[in-house]
Amino acid sequence: MMKITMQNKHTSLIHIPVLLKETIDCLNIKSNGTYLDCTSGFGGHSSKILENLTTGKLYCFDQDEIAIKYLKRHFANAKNVKFFNQNFTGIKQFPEKTFDGIIFDLGVNSLMFDDSTRGFSYNLNGPLDMRMSKQTSLTAQYIINHYSKQELNNIFQQYGEVKKPYRIVDTILNRRAKNAITTTKQLSEIICSNTPGSFIRKHPAKQYFQALRIVVNDELNVLKQALTTSLKLLKINGILAVISFHSLEDRIVKQIFNNASKSHDIYDSNVPLYAQKKACYQLINKKPLRPSLAEINRNKRSQSAKLRIIQRIG
Repeated sequence: MMKITMQNKHTSLIHIPVLLKETIDCLNIKSNGTYLDCTSGFGGHSSKILENLTTGKLYCFDQDEIAIKYLKRHFANAKNVKFFNQNFTGIKQFPEKTFDGIIFDLGVNSLMFDDSTRGFSYNLNGPLDMRMSKQTSLTAQYIINHYSKQELNNIFQQYGEVKKPYRIVDTILNRRAKNAITTTKQLSEIICSNTPGSFIRKHPAKQYFQALRIVVNDELNVLKQALTTSLKLLKINGILAVISFHSLEDRIVKQIFNNASKSHDIYDSNVPLYAQKKACYQLINKKPLRPSLAEINRNKRSQSAKLRIIQRIG
């Protein structure tokens, strides 16, 4: 398994791609094929795809400027790879039936979590940012300090799946009335001090930070658009593989894949009969693939990962 070590004043880390073998195996890579990595990150899956290409091409998307700079250095000698510093809605620029394989590795790159300056981690103190791209303006700090009580409750319930965030939201409102909440540590302490039985099963701030990150980056709407586009971009027999890390993402992937793989009834008003349009896609795995125990032991962050795969057949 490929490991990428990044060192700077903030990090000294190893990035390990999740479900690497399973993802590459399912793509059944053609040496002359055309492939798209919609979430290239620091090149874990992209590197393995390139290893299998000769005359084929790889297109790498990532909205994180740091990741793209790294990829350009890492693949400096590769002439068959092209980079796009934008989120994966940018794939709509390609014509239909372009790719033999497309992959998404959703969620936040490990190195983002471990860089305190990015504001994704409730375990590290840093600015309440959470932007995957610095080109966008909305930050978690703005949400926490300016959104209404109802808006905050809705965010934590809908995107963090927190049943009763009311006490924590009230504390946020009281605290920000005195001084702005600007750091991850401040927010994490508010959540922990108002959560009975904290740390028994998981860090109490996890769901709240997830909810803020999703809203800051509009993750679920972007995902819906990109998956719908990706299905159209597959060649016949092309493969779309998606790795998700929480139930909200996985639910979207499952629903879109299930709808795409179903036959649809068609009714023509001129003919008093129903016809059936055959599905153009088929599910490769009805149940998602999960990391092995060995992988989980190597990389704890892989524990929640799910891989769903669909193929274009018509």
